Amino acid sequence: MTLSPPPSESPKSTVSSVHLIPFDPESQEHIERLKVQRLACGWNVELVDKWLTEQRKGAKSIHWIAMPSSEPSKESWISKHLARYPTESSPITDTALTLRGQPISPSYTSSFIPLGHISLDSDGADPPGHLSYAPLQDVYRITTFYVSRALHGSGIGRAAMDKLEKIAVEEPICAEVLALSTAADDYEGRVEKHIALGRKLPAYSTMQWYARRGYEPYKFVEKAWEEEDPTGKIWWTTAVFMKKDVK
Repeated sequence: MTLSPPPSESPKSTVSSVHLIPFDPESQEHIERLKVQRLACGWNVELVDKWLTEQRKGAKSIHWIAMPSSEPSKESWISKHLARYPTESSPITDTALTLRGQPISPSYTSSFIPLGHISLDSDGADPPGHLSYAPLQDVYRITTFYVSRALHGSGIGRAAMDKLEKIAVEEPICAEVLALSTAADDYEGRVEKHIALGRKLPAYSTMQWYARRGYEPYKFVEKAWEEEDPTGKIWWTTAVFMKKDVK
């Protein structure tokens, strides 16, 4: 069944909680939706096949971000998302049978519309080379984080981080340090890059958003991610790696 977006209305409040539902690397439905959302994100769709292997091994644990029925403005937020991304109007179901390399049973009984995704990775998913989280070891990384661009400012990202951090510090994970990477606030060519790529400068700083959550920078990597403009010129983004003690 395909759902059509209900009439648009302005959500009356920000989101206070979300469900995190395990991604199923054996489901073609899940895989295709992940690829669609990575294209919307603009990053790393080419890595999805690699992520499937890491998810099966337990090094990566991607979760879908879904709205619980208890949220009073649930239908309004979903409508807002589908108005921008109508190809995502088909709900999917909770079918994952493993998570972090251990057997699980699907627990979310209703079909749902994913509004984004987020992952908690172990050392086994540490990227090689300059994007490695080294010198940190034995830490969990928050990666592959995407919230529908139609829902920025909704509180969904904050709620997803709250939920994932809670999962990370509880058994069986019992993480002591969490780490993540994002674009640095300032680097050479930042403004020119956005102009060349036809994008507006971000209205807010993700680096500062994470800092307000207690994450502190521990290294910067120049030329972390590249993008090509319509003329063929390559533009680079500087990454900041951040960590937070949670023990």
